[in-house]
Amino acid sequence: VDGVNMLANEDPAIVGFKIDPTMDMGIWQPLAVGDFVWNDANHNGIQDAGEAPIGGVTVMLLNSDGTPAVDADGNPVAATTTDANGHYVFDNLFAGDYRIKFAVPARWVVTLQMTGTELNDSNPDSTGLTPVFTLSAASASVRGVVAADGTTVARLIDPSIDAGFWQPLAVGDYVWFDLNHNGLQDAGEKPVAGVTVELLNSSGGSVADASGTPVPAATTDANGHYVFDNLLAGSYQVRFSNLPAGYLFTNQASGADRSVDSNPAGSGLTPMFTLDTASAQVRGVVGSDGVTTATLIDPTIDAGIWMPLAVGDYVWYDANHNGIQDPTELPVVGATVTLLAADGTPAIGGDGQPVPATVTDANGHYVFDNLPAGVYKISFTTLPVGYELTVASAAGGTSANDSNPDATGMTASFELIVGGIDMRPTTSSDGTTVALEINPTIDAGVYRYTVDLALSKTAIGTIVAGQVSTWRIVVSNNGPDAETGTITVVDTLPAELTFVEASGIGWACTASGQVVTCTTETDLAPNTSLPNLTVSAKVSAGASGEIVNGATVSSPRLDVVQPNNAAQAKAPVVKAGALPNTGADIGRIVGLGALLVAIGLVVQATSRRRRRSVPTV
Repeated sequence: VDGVNMLANEDPAIVGFKIDPTMDMGIWQPLAVGDFVWNDANHNGIQDAGEAPIGGVTVMLLNSDGTPAVDADGNPVAATTTDANGHYVFDNLFAGDYRIKFAVPARWVVTLQMTGTELNDSNPDSTGLTPVFTLSAASASVRGVVAADGTTVARLIDPSIDAGFWQPLAVGDYVWFDLNHNGLQDAGEKPVAGVTVELLNSSGGSVADASGTPVPAATTDANGHYVFDNLLAGSYQVRFSNLPAGYLFTNQASGADRSVDSNPAGSGLTPMFTLDTASAQVRGVVGSDGVTTATLIDPTIDAGIWMPLAVGDYVWYDANHNGIQDPTELPVVGATVTLLAADGTPAIGGDGQPVPATVTDANGHYVFDNLPAGVYKISFTTLPVGYELTVASAAGGTSANDSNPDATGMTASFELIVGGIDMRPTTSSDGTTVALEINPTIDAGVYRYTVDLALSKTAIGTIVAGQVSTWRIVVSNNGPDAETGTITVVDTLPAELTFVEASGIGWACTASGQVVTCTTETDLAPNTSLPNLTVSAKVSAGASGEIVNGATVSSPRLDVVQPNNAAQAKAPVVKAGALPNTGADIGRIVGLGALLVAIGLVVQATSRRRRRSVPTV
């Protein structure tokens, strides 16, 4: 009763005369703080239904002064990371003033701060640091823990310290001159500056960026580049306009690689596309993208433009054969003109289809319209009968008045390109309906080359029955033009002859039955002859009388004198071992021979007498 710390009891509610008032017990409430990190896809700063958690975010608990916090046991509070559900918690804490630091993940940005309620908003500023908050049992946001909070000590928790992150998006990228109109960004094709680009929503209306500011139209820079920055995920369209004069949009969506194709249709409007972080075309931004906010970009919305071109122009009769279009020379109607690629394959037009051949009209004019830039050839065929191509690229001519094709009808390769050599704006007389520039200098003159081939044929030596006979054929050209085509000689042997062989320098011969055909590619200038052609044939043993052997000559060019194109050789046949009957009188020949012998004997005798009468000295 009189022990240490015993005092008289003055509390009428306690039964007893004395009491020990030193037996005390203190209690406290361990606290915790959490709770959630999420992808604020619509950037409204509020945890909306369907927005996904972000795992793996580092979270640190700090004192109000920014120093590391300690727990109720005096231990430094270790940083934690959000789990797969975006959840974090700091357990076993004293009441006090704290801050939380969220490490901002790469390519993410902190969302809007404190736009909703304490339980559904985002707390940190743009650096990831929250304002100072008081953690106490009396805080309005504190509640009792539940199993999902993940605490092991605390009985009360403030589950309102959340962080929303989002990924600002951008879209671009490039406008270029698609010279070959293949719809692909090829090496060497240049950018287009000054093109207007608008970002539209899926219904074609204007859009706002992630800050709610209307997105203004952009203009491509000197590198053909444009970009729309700070965008929310969503469905968009892009419209390109204000192209350089005369240009059209190229083929849409060519090939499988979206990064090098062209997106807009002919109107300049692209199909609707989805811009979000999961898009296959989206990548992290780089310095050249030109963004200031976005961390991800779709750089595949491009536009290629091209100018349809044309080529023509004229086929004419080059009467004086000078290779130049003179004032009085007339057009050629109905010549076939074919456009080819540089490799000789059919050219492909602006519609992606092979360009059909055309024919010259009543004015000798032709045109190929709606062509992409490129390297081409032109072939001229179906010329008037007897006519050939005139001199190409004649001296003294110009590209506007000369003739382009060679003797085969094929021109050299030439390039069609905007502003290139011999290109000019189209006019109504060019006959184009699409092209705005044309090369009107690919012309062809035709000339009627004339020759006068002549053939002569003779028998060489005596024609003997049963033996081989030889016949000489000579082909000459009396002009006025040279013959540069194939010259053909046909020797039709009579029944008494059987072909043995035929030869001559530059000649190639074949025989079929009685017909011997020989050809040569040797050019035959005016007033000259070809090397002799020799034909050997065996004479039948029963042949007699006279053999008549005829031959003809021909060539591609117009022969102005036809009768001398054929000739016959006639020769008598003699029997083997017999001289031919010349028609002379044998008796007279024998008498004349005897007379000559007698005169010889007289002369010889006289000579001998003279030698005997000479005195000896």
